[in-house]
Amino acid sequence: MGQQETRESSVGFVGVGNMGRHMAASLLRTGYRLVICDPRAAARDDSVLAAASWASTPAEAARQCRTTITSLPGPAQVEEVVLGREGILAGAQPGDFYIDMSTSTPACIRAVAAAAAQRDVSVLDAPVAGGTRGARHGTLTIMVGASPESFEHCLPVFQAMGEQIIRVGEVGAGHVAKLVNNMMTIGNAIVAMEAMVVGTKAGVDPRTLIEVAQAGTGGSFSLNLFPYVIFGGKFDPAKFALSLATKDLRIAQDFADELGVPMQVIPAILAAMTRACEAGLADRDWSSYITLLEEAADVQVRVPGGGQ
Repeated sequence: MGQQETRESSVGFVGVGNMGRHMAASLLRTGYRLVICDPRAAARDDSVLAAASWASTPAEAARQCRTTITSLPGPAQVEEVVLGREGILAGAQPGDFYIDMSTSTPACIRAVAAAAAQRDVSVLDAPVAGGTRGARHGTLTIMVGASPESFEHCLPVFQAMGEQIIRVGEVGAGHVAKLVNNMMTIGNAIVAMEAMVVGTKAGVDPRTLIEVAQAGTGGSFSLNLFPYVIFGGKFDPAKFALSLATKDLRIAQDFADELGVPMQVIPAILAAMTRACEAGLADRDWSSYITLLEEAADVQVRVPGGGQ
């Protein structure tokens, strides 16, 4: 296989944290040649990434691949990794594709897209939903902002990582959809935690409360936190840190403010999560927010055997 053919079938991946490592592993299982860049030395020892090649800079990863992906904490990191002196655009070639799968902002990705257009590089924003479990099993929902042509070209890459691939509009629309999804997911979860503490304090079995909510009208994806994390008190190591969930909600709040959309509930939830971070829960799983409620109510939402 020639160098250009190898480059065509290769994918760069910058950022292999809790989500990115599983998404990268899905690409490897599908048969892509993967070139990873991550500043953490420990990432190279990750067994699920053993078949990948490694690059020392984002630019080096982009030089080897026609398509390069980022999965990063937020917009500041995206700008640095893409636009920096050794960033992705420094190594990309005309006709390449850059996909941002971080939780970021429409303004950030549109600024990146404008810079990339000067180099004839196509940009897609493709944040995900489904958590680490969806990333591990390749069942993520991926919401894509891109031109129809870029979407079709990159669809096989998305299909390697997710089941529901939805083009929601042009560049930036993917991040809009993710921010909306995050407001619902995080809001649902915090309300569910408060409600479950009330029901448990009143003496009803937590498993029965979840069964009723799922069969009735109170169910949501966020209730998965209970059987998989909260019932067993599995807050460490974090599947998704409270500090990151708080950061994501803050991005959503800032975006609403930019649009001039007044909100009452999201700011209250954000303030409560910020206080929880300050109380020492920042690095624990985001569902550990419930421990503050449990302490105040003198009850624990746990079940024998710890759930699933």
